[in-house]
Amino acid sequence: MAQNYYLRKLSLKLLLVYLFAIILVVLGKPQVGSVQYIIGMGLIFSGIMIRTWAAGHLAKNERLVTSGPYRFVKNPLYIGTSKIVVGVCLIAQGPLTRPGFQELFPMIVTAIFFVFFLAYYVPYKMKKEYKRLERLFPEEWKAYDAGVPDYIPNFKGYDSAGKWDFSAYFNNSEHWTLASIVILVILLHFNEYVTRIFT
Repeated sequence: MAQNYYLRKLSLKLLLVYLFAIILVVLGKPQVGSVQYIIGMGLIFSGIMIRTWAAGHLAKNERLVTSGPYRFVKNPLYIGTSKIVVGVCLIAQGPLTRPGFQELFPMIVTAIFFVFFLAYYVPYKMKKEYKRLERLFPEEWKAYDAGVPDYIPNFKGYDSAGKWDFSAYFNNSEHWTLASIVILVILLHFNEYVTRIFT
């Protein structure tokens, strides 16, 4: 089942993500207990919580989702993903007292991610996704679009009702996303042994 999921989701975008993940594992130098490590783990945890909350409310193409975190912001999954990426790069960050390519690579990954995310992915997804939602739910979308921001939460909240649902969480395959993040974090902490496999 897991194999079928990854084969369905395989794309150039994911191949690049996997490539960066492998390089991070090989070059990463977690400084356990450091300030950057603690901040990084906090970002990863909060990013997972946001994605978990959002995935449990998401019902693609069935209805316009305006409950859970979608009450406050249109794109909570992207916000959660951004926090996780930055968090992983922070815990992979080596000591900056002697910065070289290996120590700076996590920062480079973070910079590349945000340039790609803000300059290409966000505008592309907004144009494509918003048009689809407007087509499927014209009246609901018009009110929701006017009342809820794209990425900076409005904590007044959109007037909506809905409960978090385990079936929605699993239907959106969020458990596989969680498993991938946990495996990556574990591998980062054992990168010395992982590196030996590749060398």
